[in-house]
Amino acid sequence: MAPEVRTVHIANAKLNEGSEYEFLVLKRTGISESEQYFILQDPFGYKILLPELPYREYGFSQGSHINCRVDKISCSGRIYLEPNHPVYKEGLDYDFIVTGKKEEWINGIEKQCYLELLDALNKPCRVLVSVSDLDKYLTQGFASCKLDRIKKGVLFLRLTDELHLSEYLIEGNAYPFFIEKKDKSSFILIDNQGHRHLLNAMWYSEYTNLRIGSTINCKVIKRTSEGCMVLEPEHPYYNEGQEYYFNILRIEKNEFADGAQDVLAVCSDGQSGTLAHVNLQTGWESRLSGKEQVRGRITRIRKGRVYAEALFDDEFPD
Repeated sequence: MAPEVRTVHIANAKLNEGSEYEFLVLKRTGISESEQYFILQDPFGYKILLPELPYREYGFSQGSHINCRVDKISCSGRIYLEPNHPVYKEGLDYDFIVTGKKEEWINGIEKQCYLELLDALNKPCRVLVSVSDLDKYLTQGFASCKLDRIKKGVLFLRLTDELHLSEYLIEGNAYPFFIEKKDKSSFILIDNQGHRHLLNAMWYSEYTNLRIGSTINCKVIKRTSEGCMVLEPEHPYYNEGQEYYFNILRIEKNEFADGAQDVLAVCSDGQSGTLAHVNLQTGWESRLSGKEQVRGRITRIRKGRVYAEALFDDEFPD
């Protein structure tokens, strides 16, 4: 029996996630003063909405050309753009004016101290600071920071004098965490420096290796603007880079206005309850004809969901 095929028609050209394109600003529109958008035209003539509020200080105007990175493409084909900042570039160091300090409880588990800053566009931002260094920055009136990334117009900063403090948890690497306890919605994990981190429990209800009092390896996905770590615990069954067979539940196809397609098989493994999204290449129809399984190599695991690329060079099991 052939799997169900669900098709979504997307009124945009297919753009590549992570790539940069030039867009034309057609006009500004919105349903209220607090909900405004720029209507952009991509290089292929298709229109995309960009929220105006995060980029109000960027100086966009009708008829101007701006470069944007395709930050994310959702499963439904929605495209999220990040315009180039008019002043800053990711990965470089900059000086910011210090305007004050602030202490906050982050996720209700740890108190953090921040320097309040002002950027070159007179837009407030902030950076995590050690309590021992706080007075130094308040006295000198400026702080040198490394700009790690920009998302939705927000600057993700680290103090250049304190880079060594954040390098014990490096994005992309895995580290052991002790599982201290679990509340209604989160596990509380402790790293080897004694800092606590939250892990949203709703994504990992099938993870038999998340046990109170045990240690689990977690991959550091990214650091939030508040300095919190986004963690991905090791899957109890699957490993990135390894190959597995998955049971096909359905096929989901995104058809773009320029004729391009993205096709994936939504699968289960039949035992752990894990859902897998397996990307399919050209010719998948004939290769999957009459098959109930697909072989895939796992490319990443995020929020408990497995993402894989289909492999067709071996025979499927009977």
